[in-house]
Amino acid sequence: ILPSDYETYGLYSKRMFNIMRRFTPAVEEYSVDEAFLDITGMRRVFRCSYEEIALKIKEQIHGELNITVSVGLSLSKSLAKLCSKFRKPDGFTAVPGKYIHILLQRTALETVWGFGPNTVSLLKKYGLRTAYDFVQRPERWAARLFHKPGHELWHELRGKSMWAVTTEESRPK
Repeated sequence: ILPSDYETYGLYSKRMFNIMRRFTPAVEEYSVDEAFLDITGMRRVFRCSYEEIALKIKEQIHGELNITVSVGLSLSKSLAKLCSKFRKPDGFTAVPGKYIHILLQRTALETVWGFGPNTVSLLKKYGLRTAYDFVQRPERWAARLFHKPGHELWHELRGKSMWAVTTEESRPK
């Protein structure tokens, strides 16, 4: 067991985010080792697919910092987060819109970003087991049961981005 070195973590984190900003100015620093990037429209700039852009970011972080990262690519933050968890460590998962249902069928409620233990327990009382079960319920049902956050998550998991990437630095981390 080695002691923590938060100063070094911070330096690597800053360098990692700077590498990401070479590909898009829309970088949300979610935590010291996690970010959301909006690469919409960057295909023209880099003359390659979104998948290739994401892989270039991953490769440059590894090449320059000698650390591995897991990358998830999809239509919304919630889906990208699920994708990034899918093949840890050092993974890459891209799920286009037409394959969202496959990802959600393999996703237990407990692993959905935004569902805590109480929410999962409630959903299980309704007979739901996967994220797919949740998005198959009517929109009104999600809105009524969970109000705005649950309603937004329902849309996010269906591929409609409800939570924009924000570059504000005043957010709590």
